Amino acid sequence: MKPKKLNELPAAGIQAVFSDLDGTITTNGTLLPSTYQSLCAIKAAGLRLVIVSGRPAGWADCLMRLLPLDAMVFENGAGVALRSGDAIDFLNLAGTSAAEPGALHQVFESLKVDYPELRLAKDQPYRLFDYAIDICEESPHLSEAAVVSILERLDATPGVTAKLSNIHINYWMGDYNKRAACEFLLSKKLLGAFKQEEVVFVGDSPNDEPLFGYFDHSVGTDNVQVFFDRMKDLPKYLCSRHEGFGFEEVAERLVQSRTKS
Repeated sequence: MKPKKLNELPAAGIQAVFSDLDGTITTNGTLLPSTYQSLCAIKAAGLRLVIVSGRPAGWADCLMRLLPLDAMVFENGAGVALRSGDAIDFLNLAGTSAAEPGALHQVFESLKVDYPELRLAKDQPYRLFDYAIDICEESPHLSEAAVVSILERLDATPGVTAKLSNIHINYWMGDYNKRAACEFLLSKKLLGAFKQEEVVFVGDSPNDEPLFGYFDHSVGTDNVQVFFDRMKDLPKYLCSRHEGFGFEEVAERLVQSRTKS
């Protein structure tokens, strides 16, 4: 179903904003001052704020201390960093199903036989559960054909789950994902007693697809449209602007609704 315009998003009754990070909150890899102000405005309006990202556990620790977040889902659902007073608690959602790093590295080395140009993302040392292949975060970028072929190889590898973001191919061995992590947060009421229909989710790429399908109020920044031909579950609503500017649109709509009420 074609996404609706953002101005059709029912903002009344929303209690929380869950959002991807790269290409959704960031713009060209940077957190703009205006987007940071939007994050602060969301919190000041009394909404819960959660990042749901493929970025590593190490980033979660840093971002939870720098940004006004209530929680951050990291490594595509492997774990959650949760604010608890002045402390940050880390919850392992991957459990015993996660693979040893050696098994993930063997997969990477097998790919390099046919794709010697492959390199791991610079944030790999800060990951606990997955591997991230840099496709376009830094130059040189992988070709579109190579990205498609690598995803096909990973999808055909027993026990491996692979997801495409706007900058990385993330892959892991384990029974977890972004949706399961969000369901965990909501079912355990770790952020308060509200339901998924009281959450707005914002994303920009195929690894957000499970959440586009799960949340009644899922929103895509304009740049997500380049991936529509690869996705089955599209966002229910679409911003008119790209990346962080699109996120700012969502924040403005929600904050204005809270102010009016």
